[in-house]
Amino acid sequence: LMAFALGLIPYSVQYVVLRGFYAYEDTRTPFYNTVIVAAVNAAASGVSYVVLPSRWAVVGMAASYGLAYAVGVGVAWRRLRNRLGGDLDGGRVLRTYARLCLAAVPGALAAGAIAYAVLNALGSSALSSLVALLGGGLALLALFFVAAKKMRIEEMNAMVGMVRGRLGR
Repeated sequence: LMAFALGLIPYSVQYVVLRGFYAYEDTRTPFYNTVIVAAVNAAASGVSYVVLPSRWAVVGMAASYGLAYAVGVGVAWRRLRNRLGGDLDGGRVLRTYARLCLAAVPGALAAGAIAYAVLNALGSSALSSLVALLGGGLALLALFFVAAKKMRIEEMNAMVGMVRGRLGR
C-alpha cells in the first residue's frame, strides 16, 4: 500500500494533464499515453517479478505503477506544452505538490504512531486493525488539514470554500 501511495502523486498529475487534451476534444493523445503507461507498468512489473525476492515482488509491482505514471506524466506534459505553445507553469505545480507532501508529514507521523500504539495495545485482530486504521486516518486528515491551512496552500483553501458553498455555510 505504501508503494501504491507514492504512485498517487504522478497519477493525480497525469489525471489533470490529460484533461487538457480532452478540453481540445483530443482523445487520441490520452489513449496513446495510456498505452505508454501500461507498457511501462507491464515491463517494470515483469522485471520486479523476475529480479526481486518473492517477498518484495509485489511491492516492486506496486512501485512500477507509480513509475509508469511518472513516465506518462513526462510524455503528456511535454505533448501538452507543445500543443499549447508555451510553459505549463511547471514550477508552480511542483511547488504545490512539494508543499502538499510537506503538509502530510505531521499527519503521517501521528497516524503511524497511533496505529502502532493501538496495535500494540489491542493486538492484531481485525477489530483492532480497524480501530488503528480509523484512528490513524482521522489524525492524518485532521493534521493535514491544519498544516495545509497554516501553509496557506491555495488549492486547499479553494477546496474548503467549495465545500462550504455546497453546504450553504
